[in-house]
Amino acid sequence: ARVKKDSTVSGEEHPQARQSKNKSEANVKAAKSPVKAASTSAVFNLALAMDKSWSEKDRASYYLPSDETDCSLIADRMACRTGDLESNGVTYLTRSIITTSGSTVTIRYYNLIKAGKNARTGWTKEKIISCKVKTADHLVCKNNTETFTITVDL
Repeated sequence: ARVKKDSTVSGEEHPQARQSKNKSEANVKAAKSPVKAASTSAVFNLALAMDKSWSEKDRASYYLPSDETDCSLIADRMACRTGDLESNGVTYLTRSIITTSGSTVTIRYYNLIKAGKNARTGWTKEKIISCKVKTADHLVCKNNTETFTITVDL
């Protein structure tokens, strides 16, 4: 609804006019206040990340560029794959797709179970790791069970 210039009805100010007046007063106060620097979040650059070697949990990353992975840029995402890995007698490899949106990095990955006693072979369901960019070289990540960091090797 529009508010006429004469925003009073029988001596009372119209509620919308009062809101506009309050907003105007707030804007004037804000303009007089010292301006604080806006907090900036680090942004994850996939092309720059390609030139680094990443680690997690005291080992090379299986999701980002490292000694264990082959990675490539495809449009607005990164694709990485490992060679054969072994854990607890199970042989597998990992495929990951990394996307970014501002200060958030999303890692979607699948494992291909190749062999192992009592292991069901084939592709696992997609798993997702969500990371916040702390710095260009430091991600704080979370999956369904834990929070961990992925960092650049120095």
